[in-house]
Amino acid sequence: MLLPVVEKTPIPAPTQWRTRLLKDCTQLEILRLNFLTMSDVSDRLGIATALRAAYNDVLDANVELVLSAPPQLRSIIITCSHFGELDEETVKLIEQLPAWRRLDDALLRLRHLKSVVCVTSKDGDLDAETQINLLLLQNLPETPASSPQLIAPSVSSKDEYARILATGLPSASSAGLVQIITIS
Repeated sequence: MLLPVVEKTPIPAPTQWRTRLLKDCTQLEILRLNFLTMSDVSDRLGIATALRAAYNDVLDANVELVLSAPPQLRSIIITCSHFGELDEETVKLIEQLPAWRRLDDALLRLRHLKSVVCVTSKDGDLDAETQINLLLLQNLPETPASSPQLIAPSVSSKDEYARILATGLPSASSAGLVQIITIS
């Protein structure tokens, strides 16, 4: 997983994540990406600009992985993890990241792509097996407190990630590729 790290030295260009070896994986059908954010840090430490740059670098690295993906890729899972309360200020910061446009364009280049599933959990990280089952919509977790919900991206949604993805990935959302599965 790529973690946004705030340092005083510049972060290397994300093109280092592009690899021809990924294109050679002709049997690859599912690509997993991660996007980690946090709240309540920028106000206390005055590092909102650095966090914005770090989040954008993480998205850029994910873009490079998508651009390196083999053309027969069918599905992408984006695991969105957030530490702290996802407040409106953080949502706006995430929505306005410039790398979203590049990711939107990169997704549309994959001719065989059938779905981009954003998996979010308000209770923490989901293991890989649960994410795959959610993607396949089978063997869904059955716990009284957790029920998976399928949400469509929408700029007017009450769900923060539905708004973020509708704003960040407008073309992929309009093409019907983007789905959000949230575990509450």
